[in-house]
Amino acid sequence: MAKISVYYDYHDDVLAPIWMFISFGRRGIEWNRQKVYIPIESPFQRIYLEEINEDTVGLTIQLDDLTVNPDFPGSFGIDLAHILRRIRNHEELHKLQLDEVEQFIIQIADLEELLQMDVRKFYRI
Repeated sequence: MAKISVYYDYHDDVLAPIWMFISFGRRGIEWNRQKVYIPIESPFQRIYLEEINEDTVGLTIQLDDLTVNPDFPGSFGIDLAHILRRIRNHEELHKLQLDEVEQFIIQIADLEELLQMDVRKFYRI
């Protein structure tokens, strides 16, 4: 199971969740699957800037990589097939070795837009 952590920073003088890190570990992402679903369950582990490992290979997940499915309430999906197409069509990403990707990074604002809700209530400081 993936480990989920959230990075907070100040936005308009209020501490707010900014990035979600979904860590699968080395070779932990099953790229042969169409989608992976991540539960939105509180509380998530808070991560501090100095704890973010710059050597960990991460892939930024874009809003159009995200999906919802009524069969998986309380969760959101990451469309792995869409990500693979994006990687194949992007010259710089094409060099990426998929088995080296250990984590996905998602903007909280993208999750809120996808879910059309304020997911901040699920995070604790």
